[in-house]
Amino acid sequence: MKATGLFGRKYVNVEKREYELGAVGPNEALVEVKASGVCGTDLNFLRDSDDDFHPLGHELSGVVLETGDCVKNVRPGDKVVVEDVAACGTCRDCQEGRISLCRNLIDGGGRPGMATHYKVDSRCLVPFEGLSFEAASLTEPLAVGITAVHESEIPFGASVVVFGHGPIGLFAARCALLSGAGSVGIVGTGRETPFGRKRFEVAEELGVKHLFDGGPDGVSGKVREIFSDGVDRVIVTAPPVVVPDAIDCCRFGGRVSVLGLSFGGRETVPLNVNRIVFNKIDVKGVIAEPAMHFRRAIDLLKSKAVDAGIFQTDFTGFDGFDSKIRDVLEMRTPSIKVCLRPGE
Repeated sequence: MKATGLFGRKYVNVEKREYELGAVGPNEALVEVKASGVCGTDLNFLRDSDDDFHPLGHELSGVVLETGDCVKNVRPGDKVVVEDVAACGTCRDCQEGRISLCRNLIDGGGRPGMATHYKVDSRCLVPFEGLSFEAASLTEPLAVGITAVHESEIPFGASVVVFGHGPIGLFAARCALLSGAGSVGIVGTGRETPFGRKRFEVAEELGVKHLFDGGPDGVSGKVREIFSDGVDRVIVTAPPVVVPDAIDCCRFGGRVSVLGLSFGGRETVPLNVNRIVFNKIDVKGVIAEPAMHFRRAIDLLKSKAVDAGIFQTDFTGFDGFDSKIRDVLEMRTPSIKVCLRPGE
């Protein structure tokens, strides 16, 4: 069985390749991909990566075409979303209930999710009904937002500021409100541009009360004009360069959860460790691997507690992919989330 998929590197150097998937193994399933979201990691690769071509896409939904002889959880015809990284279920940490610490992870084996077809271990598949394929492809990034909020352990009625007004930041802000946060703010950039203004408008539509336009001097002063003692929780979905400012926004005994990434040397930033120590600030690294909140994300999308239509602003097929990504990276279009439809 052959598939066609996208591979990319700097600067929006994209190749559409045909490759062999091989036979479906006894524990595997073959999925016809219907929709695949463009992640911030994909954008980082396409903007910055000098490495070899990366397989693109891990936020996908589709239909099961074929299953191996030992597969019991799905069958041909099922609509599914694909966990990009699933827990093995058999290692010591999994068996002792520490699933989030599983290091024997199951993934797509280096195959792109932005493809016509995808072969994967059936343990990575989560069936769904009642959603379009496009909406279902938001399951993975929404689950990342849920993980950020879950790991932040937000007290009921607490104050929260999210750094980053991209899709993950917006999902995290919405989930913080759903989890009982009393007041949520978001930090972004470019409020005077169509691109930035769109994202701040979406944040307001989601219920975010405080909007902060970041800059070279940071926003901690602006945050403390509203929250004089600092905020209870800070969630960083923006690049690491903002982490020192995020720590300055945090109150004594608060927590800063960091999941924003960068590459090409920009992942290293200076920190005032004395401030962290003397203010008893908990700085926590968060990564949504293995995937643990897909079913909750599907429920939120189905109920429209998180409305997919607010987030998915752009759709493209293979042929228009390059130009669409350039528009996003160069902020020529007020985009939130791009979705690839391989059959388009």
